[in-house]
Amino acid sequence: MLARTLSHTDVRAYPVAGDWHTVAELATNLKIGRPWVEAQLAEMPYQPEWRQYRKSHRNAIYLHYPPMCLEELQALAQAWLSRPALGAYHTIRQAADKLGCSDKWVLRAIKQHGLQAPELRRASGSRLALAITPATLRQLRALQLPLPPPGARNITQLWLETGWAKKKIVRSLSRAGYEPTLCRSPEAGRPVYYYPAEATRILGTKPSCLPQGGDWLTSGKIEQSLHRGHNWVQSKLADPAITTAAEQRLDDNGAIRQHYPPWVFQKLKAESEAPHSTHGGE
Repeated sequence: MLARTLSHTDVRAYPVAGDWHTVAELATNLKIGRPWVEAQLAEMPYQPEWRQYRKSHRNAIYLHYPPMCLEELQALAQAWLSRPALGAYHTIRQAADKLGCSDKWVLRAIKQHGLQAPELRRASGSRLALAITPATLRQLRALQLPLPPPGARNITQLWLETGWAKKKIVRSLSRAGYEPTLCRSPEAGRPVYYYPAEATRILGTKPSCLPQGGDWLTSGKIEQSLHRGHNWVQSKLADPAITTAAEQRLDDNGAIRQHYPPWVFQKLKAESEAPHSTHGGE
């Protein structure tokens, strides 16, 4: 209780406010919210006193704080207001709660692994607290994860090794009964899903077993080179003699694609340049 209503005679038995201030007056002078003022006063060694309210027409006494409180609060408020708001950052306590660990573990892990150092920010509207970025929280979460077992592959590695589309990799492995496990990437230090070592064998051919495209062309390259539409090229490539000659090879990005030998391009080029040829189907 911050105020007591008394008779006019009883109120006069208490000292006047003088240069002492109520919580509301301190908040007004500092132009800052009462919750912040109350939180700071709770940490100070000064005891409030019951004094007459400076507006004498009120028959009440109020808890007042000594003059030095205003001076110290002004310094604290200046430091508090100069710091950025918490925003998307997480206080050390919040990070520890999210990670299920202690504050000490968070601070020790940040130091040991050279992560971005915490910074002071305004937290909970009433205090300054050390806080970390969302990226640092993700890195800390990754540190709690195990390293992938020997030979394990993440989706990007499997894509590079097999040339399969990533969605196809996930679908094929799921059908085979393999689900990824969240581990800490040794290279990036962040959480990454890994498949067991046998995933590459299950998916099939590795790019190292396949030749480069060389002078063999994909259907897309043929379309670009001949300046012909997709439908026209595909109708020509449907020729059984051509489909049997096609091979799986690596394109310029290292992905496995259907390629056609040079004679196919020469054949289609001749047909494209023939006088009776039309650009129908484009």
